[in-house]
Amino acid sequence: LYINNKIFIPFIPIFLILICTMFEDIKNIDNMKLLKIFGLTILFFITLTHDITLAKSYRMIDLICSMCLLYIYKNKNNKLYLIPFIILSFITCIITINKDKFISKDRYLKLNEISNINFDSDINNEVDSIYRFENLIDNNFVNYSTGGLDYKTSLYSSLSNIDYRNGYYSIFNNNDPHRNKLFLYQTNNLFFMKYMGIRYILLKDNAPYGYNLIKEYEKYNLYENEFVNSIGFFSSHLLNYDEYELLSYMDKLEAYSNNIIINGHSFNSNLDFMNKKIELSYSIDDINEIEYTKSNSNIKVISDGGHISLRLNEPIEEDILIIRFKIDNEQKCTVGDQAITINNVKNILRCIPDNYNYGNKNYYFDYVISSNEKIEYLDIKIEKGTYLISEVSTYTISKTFFDEDETNKIIIEDKIVSDNIKGVIEVPNDGYFTFTIPYDVGYNIYVDGKKVKYEKVNYMFMGFELKKGKHIIELKFEPPFLKIGRIISVISLLFIIFSRKKG
Repeated sequence: LYINNKIFIPFIPIFLILICTMFEDIKNIDNMKLLKIFGLTILFFITLTHDITLAKSYRMIDLICSMCLLYIYKNKNNKLYLIPFIILSFITCIITINKDKFISKDRYLKLNEISNINFDSDINNEVDSIYRFENLIDNNFVNYSTGGLDYKTSLYSSLSNIDYRNGYYSIFNNNDPHRNKLFLYQTNNLFFMKYMGIRYILLKDNAPYGYNLIKEYEKYNLYENEFVNSIGFFSSHLLNYDEYELLSYMDKLEAYSNNIIINGHSFNSNLDFMNKKIELSYSIDDINEIEYTKSNSNIKVISDGGHISLRLNEPIEEDILIIRFKIDNEQKCTVGDQAITINNVKNILRCIPDNYNYGNKNYYFDYVISSNEKIEYLDIKIEKGTYLISEVSTYTISKTFFDEDETNKIIIEDKIVSDNIKGVIEVPNDGYFTFTIPYDVGYNIYVDGKKVKYEKVNYMFMGFELKKGKHIIELKFEPPFLKIGRIISVISLLFIIFSRKKG
């Protein structure tokens, strides 16, 4: 990803050994040699210092004091002269820790409000498969598990499955509400929610289409949508990768939901598209602290942190609205991030800082806007800055697309035990079974007790051929090299034991 000082943390024990070795070796170093090393070190340090900052001054003082103490320690041969090193390290540690910004008590209590809710008792316990749960209230819960029902789609980590990360943004075209490219956030993109089996969501209000209220809490509401995939499902609609790549932006979204995309030949592929490209007809109801100019298909917006309210001349009632456009410019962090929110769906393009490790490079802003009510307004909030916008496209797709369900879902006999999933499925035709779990090594899949070979399907998930009929499917996971690691650990332990006895 990038080089950062924290990558050296695992080497601290080795570093301490080297320091101890250095103190022992100093006793055998010639005085003149030590002085030469001291002088050359200081000279090298000053040569690298073009401008003397406060931090660099402290480092120079620390270096000079340390070398003087080492010189005295060498001549006096008294370990008491090493105590200042310990004191200096302790002071440095305290100063560094005090600069850390910790979560406030009020913030912690607010976050804990959600963790105290027992969602397991409020969901439909008669559901016979595995579905997912997402908290759409607060993005601070991106890694937070609410219990045994969520099996999250979101993640914040320096390490993740690269195929899943790429697919999350470039295939599902999820909006990116954070400036850090390592975040995979909870989303209200219906295409993603249906495919990934997000049956339950926690929200304050304005639930996406198809999600019905099942429980009201003091500040939040729990919604359910039964027309989503389970964690594992079957489809007889097979589409070749090359044919999929020839499709347009919106056709890809539909085809991805309706087919299993494979390396083999297309068979019985479902390419009956329902989306329509439209021109939005609207009037400006309100505009505040925003100026804009149009030139052909391009728009220049200058915002001082304002908003626009657009009244649709033809309200959208039976369809879902999809909006996409490109941001052609980036701005410096002295101005801030470029961010546009449309009906509570937010996209950010991170500003350009001196350290660009975390830039999200989100040049295309995607919005899937839906509601159980008709859409009459587009409420647009634009953060401070200048925006050069091009390639504006708007589409609609019938709500019935998200009500239809042609897949066969796995019926789970046992909920996830350890790393295992076991269930039953009956399919009417030959086709493919898919787990919406990122493809990786270490999995073992069994059909009717026989191990089968799985492959990467839909660019990122695990899939395998499945014949017509009723089948028992079991998925087990064993970390790669686990057995080898255990053997090495046992051998190392025996080596340490016998070495100590011999000593």
